Amino acid sequence: MWLYFLFLAIYPSFSNGYCFDGFTLVNGRCLGAFQPPLHRQNATDWCKSMSSTLVTIRNEEDNTAISTLLQNLTDSVWIGLYCFGNNPSNCYWDDENGTAAPFNKFAKNFPFAEVDKCVYYKNTGSKKSQWFSGNCDEDKRLFVCEKPATISDINHSFNGSAYFGGRSLSFADAKLECERNCSVLASIHSASELRFIETSLNLNTEPYLTSIYIGATATHQNQYSWLDGSNSDYSKIDTTTSAYGNCLEMAVYTEGPRTKGHWYPTDCETPKPFLCKRPAGRTCENPTATPMAAPSLPKETEPDSTSCHSFKMAPGTVSSPNFPFKYPASTTCTYQLATVGPQRIRLSVLSVVLENGYDFLQVYDGDSIDHPILANVTGEYDEPQYYESTRNSMLLVFKSDYANEVQGFQANFFSFN
Repeated sequence: MWLYFLFLAIYPSFSNGYCFDGFTLVNGRCLGAFQPPLHRQNATDWCKSMSSTLVTIRNEEDNTAISTLLQNLTDSVWIGLYCFGNNPSNCYWDDENGTAAPFNKFAKNFPFAEVDKCVYYKNTGSKKSQWFSGNCDEDKRLFVCEKPATISDINHSFNGSAYFGGRSLSFADAKLECERNCSVLASIHSASELRFIETSLNLNTEPYLTSIYIGATATHQNQYSWLDGSNSDYSKIDTTTSAYGNCLEMAVYTEGPRTKGHWYPTDCETPKPFLCKRPAGRTCENPTATPMAAPSLPKETEPDSTSCHSFKMAPGTVSSPNFPFKYPASTTCTYQLATVGPQRIRLSVLSVVLENGYDFLQVYDGDSIDHPILANVTGEYDEPQYYESTRNSMLLVFKSDYANEVQGFQANFFSFN
């Protein structure tokens, strides 16, 4: 049975915080320095396996804390920053909370993204505590992972909240079941919290489990409201889905047009497993359950548009010029698709009508044509085509010759772990 509690009775106050699994409480968050030295992607995967991310550095205090943690352990460590350009505003933190523009400690002439896009922290010498660009695929370094402090002695809690799930019920009945246990259908407020849910709760072990209810109802297409009244400050709604409904579900794995970890509108009546959430350490003395009124229907919004040469962060939509009308002759378009460091790109090519053997859509596993090609699409396809990168970037190149222009292509792209 999938219904299980990840907390017991009464635990110490969350005010002091607690870290486990080799992490140390530093400035109110849990940091851990780990070895052996790894390539950047492998370091990212290691952190992910512990429901954490490579460390973020938001201010001088955070920066100093890294050297305090490391002492003389190593010369340098990977941090959770990935640069798509030579300006700190083009460097994105792995936790999906912005760029390095507000604060950075890059050494002179860095970042240097034309050569090296990953970032490491120097821990020795005259440039100690400064940041440098490093080769993601060739360099091996120790690394620092980060996650929020939580409640002492609870192995399955996140940032002061504990979670449990239940077997299939309608959305309204799932809400009542959570409330009977002094909890709510779960709201999700960060990439780190979503990563914890995916890695710690073993959602893919339930037979035939494809999705779970989470605690939000749709107010408009691609907009939602959390039942617990918390802010809608983070979203993984698939903005290009054709799914329709008043409640939200989260996909548990990637299949067809659905991507693991993304949220989809769904009807509220179909029984599904669900996820509850409440403050860790809270006792359930006076449970309450309030029947839920039917949510209002969402409204449609206009689709995204795409220029011929563009850089776009996931999720989004790309298409040939003038789609769904004829594309121009003798045209070359490039589409740089990207996501934050620890994630990958999934491309769903929904419509393809190209002059067979003369016009092409080329899909590369990286940010340039020097990377392996995933597909060289031409002609016409009746079914959607799906391609996945092995890194956090993907390049699309569309080429047409001098004659016989037709409809072109349209595709959606998403980030996934």
